Amino acid sequence: MNNNSPLVSFIIPTHNRANILKECLQSVVSQTYKNIEVIVVNDHSTDDTLNILEEYQSNYGFFRFINNDGKGVSAARNLGIRIAKGDYIAFMDDDDICELFRIEEQMKPIIESGFKFNFIISSFSVFSKTGQTIKIYDYLLKTNSVGYTVRWLVKRDLLLEAGLFDTSQPNLEEVELFFRLKGNAQIFFSTVPVVKVRESQVSLTKDNEKMIQGILRLLELHSDKMGWYEKNAWLIHLCKKYIEQEHYENFNLYYKQLAKEHFRLNRLALLLSYKIKSLLPSIIYDRIYSKFEGLINGKNKTYPVSIGL
Repeated sequence: MNNNSPLVSFIIPTHNRANILKECLQSVVSQTYKNIEVIVVNDHSTDDTLNILEEYQSNYGFFRFINNDGKGVSAARNLGIRIAKGDYIAFMDDDDICELFRIEEQMKPIIESGFKFNFIISSFSVFSKTGQTIKIYDYLLKTNSVGYTVRWLVKRDLLLEAGLFDTSQPNLEEVELFFRLKGNAQIFFSTVPVVKVRESQVSLTKDNEKMIQGILRLLELHSDKMGWYEKNAWLIHLCKKYIEQEHYENFNLYYKQLAKEHFRLNRLALLLSYKIKSLLPSIIYDRIYSKFEGLINGKNKTYPVSIGL
């Protein structure tokens, strides 16, 4: 390892994003931090992706790609990590764009601390179809915002020791991995946005049933690693999903587990939402729900912007 500029490996899974892939790749190969390698895992794309990857591989000596037979994003990331040569891993999604100073900015606290930190989590911005920045995420919610891997720079050894992404996790794979990484990680959170994320990706509605199964497995595996507020934040999220799915028996089961003393308003808002959903047509419920959403999410606190999340 070069102590002044350790090798950083970008891992980029891709599937049928030929129309926007070049924007992502160009932002990565143009980094101001020069000691990088770029590994793209082509997950069974059927569009023009292969031609684009061959073009970049011929133009950049530090760029390579490997084909993966449609096994999904977590398997693709794991494959990339295993073949990476870098001391640190930077994740990218194929529809996002790096700031050109991303790795330089993320390596600063690592180098300046004498390599004490092995996990950097950075802020990111969200941009619209017109390219306008519409929001900056310079905080970490105590639920799934830690799971945006595009904001991560992680020591490769730490990932290998943790066991990489769990491909059996139904959803929230990044969050599940975060809990396994957290125990041995020296984490630094930076408020400097280093990645631009497309609005469609942030607002994308995930499969509710998979989300429910993902949360249940998180609670089963890692509730002992969660703080009190954090566990209740996930229970609130789970109750919301059960209301959306009209699984009222399951809603009641997990609603009862919510802490009563500090989550009174959340519980009240959830209960009202449940009653309205069960009695009124969906179109009316959707209009009313927005009135309760702020109260429901009111205790989803942020992690402190400090060392050792």
